[in-house]
Amino acid sequence: SSGINAEYGGKVSAAGSTSADDCTFESCNAGEYMTDSGCQQCGENTFSSAGASSCTSCPDGKVSAAGSTSAGDCVFAPESKGRDLKISISLLLALSAAMMIFR
Repeated sequence: SSGINAEYGGKVSAAGSTSADDCTFESCNAGEYMTDSGCQQCGENTFSSAGASSCTSCPDGKVSAAGSTSAGDCVFAPESKGRDLKISISLLLALSAAMMIFR
């Protein structure tokens, strides 16, 4: 016999395997992680490299699309950039007004 062919349900086995226990999932691609039922895509605001068993959360204040493959995919959320910009403009206007008073 040529052994068990485990190419079903995403599982594979080495040539000459003799037991279903020899069937394992292939490692996951970047942007995915391994579960008991196979590879699953990382959710939003997380990322993973190839072969991961879990996804890593983006740093605080950063977001990413589902399936992201590196920390470089994590970017500041557009709304937080806008909020920071509004604060900066408000501070600049306040400083400008204060400068005019002391002229």
